[in-house]
Amino acid sequence: MTFVDLRPAGADEAAALVALRDACARWQLSRGVVQWAPGEVSVDRVAAQVAAGEWYVHARHGRPDAAIRIVEEDTLVWPDGLPAGYLHGFMVDRALAGAGLGAAVLRWAEDEVRARGHDVVRLDCVATNDVLRSYYRARGYTERGVADRSAAGLLPCMRFEKHLAATPRPHGA
Repeated sequence: MTFVDLRPAGADEAAALVALRDACARWQLSRGVVQWAPGEVSVDRVAAQVAAGEWYVHARHGRPDAAIRIVEEDTLVWPDGLPAGYLHGFMVDRALAGAGLGAAVLRWAEDEVRARGHDVVRLDCVATNDVLRSYYRARGYTERGVADRSAAGLLPCMRFEKHLAATPRPHGA
């Protein structure tokens, strides 16, 4: 899969996004990765984020099978305030793993960030998630140090940054 077209999540998809996140969390935990916990994010919280236009989904068969959240700031992890696109909640249904959907979603999000006028995209993952850290590095992201989020009751995370090319990739590239 080389290209995907995501769309804004609909108001009726918050529960499906939470279900996808919880499934990803269970999968992570089954492999000894402590990153997300099932049930830690409420449908109401995701519904508010959907209403704010932050969530984008790839959906087949009437339900999201991949999603990503794009925001304009993340002061908890990136207190420097650099204008950038910040990616969160990146998830792909594990039944579709290995088909290139995740890489295509990241490319789509990078193009969306660029379309918003930013030349930098940032994201993070739990610092101990070596597999995900390798995944991001393989897609051109550079590690930018660990953020201590203990004051917020969260695990330390590794911050990643990528400088974007001036023009977006043509569709299908």
